[in-house]
Amino acid sequence: MSSIADKLAAEVKQHRVYSHPMFTHWAEHPPAPEVVGAMFHQIQCFCASTRPGWNFPKGLRTLGSARRPS
Repeated sequence: MSSIADKLAAEVKQHRVYSHPMFTHWAEHPPAPEVVGAMFHQIQCFCASTRPGWNFPKGLRTLGSARRPS
């Protein structure tokens, strides 16, 4: 059973998100729980604004992060 868990852990660790520099920094200088909560809240708001699929450009405009088509 542990070999399945080890394989899964190795697969997760190979993903590009897992190796993002932010997590390396956090491992060296752990942020306060409020900071982590705020960051994940922002990610959730961003993701929610672009759901369901094909709403990504509209979601970015809603957040003020993209130019409107001319």
